[in-house]
Order: sequence, then structure tokens, then C-alpha cells
Amino acid sequence: MSSLGRVARLVLATLSNRTELLLVEAQEERQRLLQALLLVAILVTAGTLSLVVVTFTVVAVLWEQRVPTLVVLSLVYIAATTVAFFRLRRQMRGWQAFGATIDELQKDREWLKENP
Repeated sequence: MSSLGRVARLVLATLSNRTELLLVEAQEERQRLLQALLLVAILVTAGTLSLVVVTFTVVAVLWEQRVPTLVVLSLVYIAATTVAFFRLRRQMRGWQAFGATIDELQKDREWLKENP
């Protein structure tokens, strides 16, 4: 009976520990996500305003060649958008939330397999 009690206490302690780890990681992920969203909002706003001002400035300076200038600027913007899209997609594929919790649960599973 005492060994059963020890096992129960060990299981409860392990579950408690893993739950605490999960909660800490959830808070960290929430803050990380909020920071990323704020930075994206600032980036989109500032970037859009910058592109508009730069475009008007370049077209004003090269007024005589405004059509070719607008075509070149459009191609540059399209290329930059494409590069940013593929980099974001690559980054999102590698995003793993709750990594420490998953690692600890995997270790627990391996330990249980080794110690039936």
C-alpha cells in the first residue's frame, strides 16, 4: 500500500510540475504573440506610409519618365512582398509553441517505457 501511495504522490507531483510548466509557457507565448502583433501593426503602418512617400518622391523627381518609373517601383514592391511572404511562411513552419512542455512529456513517456 505504501508503494502505491508513493506512486500516486509521484504521479500527482509530476502532473503538477508539468501543468505549471505549461502555464508558464502559455503566458510566454501569449506575450510573444502580442509583441509580434504590435510590431507587425507598426511595421505595416510605417512601411505603407514610407512606400507612398518614396513613390511620390521618385515619380516627382523623374516626372518625364513617370510610367517606366512606376513600372520599376511596382516590380520592386512585388519582389519585396514575395520575399517577405516566403520568409514568413518558412518562419511559421518552424514555430513550435510549448517546446519545453512537450520535451518534458516526451522524457516522461520514455521513462515510463523503461520502468514499467
